[in-house]
Amino acid sequence: MRYQVPQFIDIEDKIAFQLTAKQLGWFAGGGVLLFVIWSFFSFAVFVFMGVIVIGMSAALAFVRINGASLLDYLGYGFVFFLKPRIFVWRKTVTSGEGLYHQADERISSQDKKIRIQKKEIKNLDKIVNILNSQ
Repeated sequence: MRYQVPQFIDIEDKIAFQLTAKQLGWFAGGGVLLFVIWSFFSFAVFVFMGVIVIGMSAALAFVRINGASLLDYLGYGFVFFLKPRIFVWRKTVTSGEGLYHQADERISSQDKKIRIQKKEIKNLDKIVNILNSQ
């Protein structure tokens, strides 16, 4: 038997007003937030906050960066700033000895597979200097 394979399975279904369920959800959440602001604050605060809430709801509903939603990008940025940085090598210049690399103290135990002693690095530096001078 032959079955027809659905096409465009990565495109979300449009529910109402050419909007997807996620987009309707963002606008519904913005509407609820606007109602709460209107209930508790004065008209001037409502207008000021309303512009901000409508802008954020529209941005979260429509903005896509490289195929990812704005909420995904905000999550990526949040994880980026919370994740620890690991520097494997740092170039340093010492006076009279030339250029050599030092292992960073913050390398995790998994990244410490190869350990190079300081003397070995200085010997390699001398060999490279000799080869460059020829």
